[in-house]
Amino acid sequence: MNSVGIDGTVYDADLVHNMALAGMHGEFCTAITTEDALLLCNGNADHLDRGAGQRMKFDVSSMTAPLRTVALKKPGTSLLHANRDEWHYGPHFDPLRAIDNHAAFVRILQDRGGQDPLDARR
Repeated sequence: MNSVGIDGTVYDADLVHNMALAGMHGEFCTAITTEDALLLCNGNADHLDRGAGQRMKFDVSSMTAPLRTVALKKPGTSLLHANRDEWHYGPHFDPLRAIDNHAAFVRILQDRGGQDPLDARR
């Protein structure tokens, strides 16, 4: 979703997303691609490296071990009623697709033998 700064400047959704990842990466998490997340589910992510001496916070101790627990935030029903213009969503905003994509990702994680993903809102 596009964001509006305090001076009225509209920031593109991709820029907002990338800046949010950049702000968390290395401090609170190691941001990875969807493809790498799926490789982690299979235990086939030897190419991922945090760098010597870096330890992740929040009890993440390996970037190459198979995922055991995943926390995902399910899109809320408010997304269905979101006003595209008011929230500065782009022209491809599709709340049903976001909900379907979340459900499909949960199924992929479940099918790969992981436990049911945790609801990150708990």
